[in-house]
Amino acid sequence: MNYNILQDILSVKPTKLKKIFKWLINNKIIEKVKNYSVGYSSSLYKLHPLVENMPIDTLSLSSTESGLVKKMKEHRNSFSMPCVITDHQFDLMSRINLSAAGREYLEKRYMDLLDWGELEYAVADPRHYDLLCFYLNDTYCRRNRNTHRVYSSVTSMPGRYRDFLEFEGLTLYQIDLKNAQILLSVSKIIEEFRAEYGDIEPLTTDIRDFKHLAETGKFYEYMANRIGVDITNEKLRSKFKEMFFKEIFYSKNSNRATQLKHAFNLAFPTVAAIIRHIKRHDYRQFAIQLQRLEASIFIDEVLRELYSMNITAFSIHDSIVTTTVDDLLTAEIAITDALKKYDLKPTFKKSGGGSLKQAA
Repeated sequence: MNYNILQDILSVKPTKLKKIFKWLINNKIIEKVKNYSVGYSSSLYKLHPLVENMPIDTLSLSSTESGLVKKMKEHRNSFSMPCVITDHQFDLMSRINLSAAGREYLEKRYMDLLDWGELEYAVADPRHYDLLCFYLNDTYCRRNRNTHRVYSSVTSMPGRYRDFLEFEGLTLYQIDLKNAQILLSVSKIIEEFRAEYGDIEPLTTDIRDFKHLAETGKFYEYMANRIGVDITNEKLRSKFKEMFFKEIFYSKNSNRATQLKHAFNLAFPTVAAIIRHIKRHDYRQFAIQLQRLEASIFIDEVLRELYSMNITAFSIHDSIVTTTVDDLLTAEIAITDALKKYDLKPTFKKSGGGSLKQAA
């Protein structure tokens, strides 16, 4: 990307362009590979590993057209799959509203534009996009035909802004599966091990250790400690998780050694070998398999069961959101039961109450 040329094409100031790229990086859409300078300041970017397996949308736009956001909304159906559960989730989502604090937060920033009805998403801070969707009753909910995940105005919203959401005035509560992708990978790893060695052969020590760390929600702390990385706050922990997925789970097989990869191979040699085997033909398949397993559990089993009990609930990938603490406990039981089929014992993190305090 040549920043000077891009500024001219988009007709934006350098500060605005910087914010756009920062948003794309923070939301794991792209990642920077390197900087270089040949006449103009430029950087090389590539798609983030988490979105490399997503379908590509090609939009026909004239050089003078400004309706990109509108066209993108209209185009969302092209990669979605029919799903009754998703339709019901979308119907429920139409009853989500912004709290008084949420409306005040937006109105302080966009007062005149909201009053005049002239707000265009293009002039808004990208971090506020999904909040504005709820303010303007312009939400979406679609299920991806490739990964089977559900993507919505809730899933794409930065977590700190979900405190501004209510369901017909009711507070939202959330239950998250700790070490979710690691835990789900245990099922795939054991499945591959059994396919190779049969049901009689006992699991190797490193597979059992990997499973235990995933079930207790302590895998990232264990790996960070092995390479001397501090993950004592959420920002550092998120950065470490991203590095792990980038180097171990969602990367091409290669002999390039990194400190983290070396530590992982040393601690879990059988697990590492199985992951490389799964990725041998197409490294993206491991991510797709995990996301499909996640969707089959949280969408096709847990949400289906909650809806059969007339419980108001939403999915955020490996999390479930409800409107009462009792319903949250019901969701916990449903997730636990679903994971029993894979011989997995989960650990959870619960939050809610509008301030992300630990739920009862």
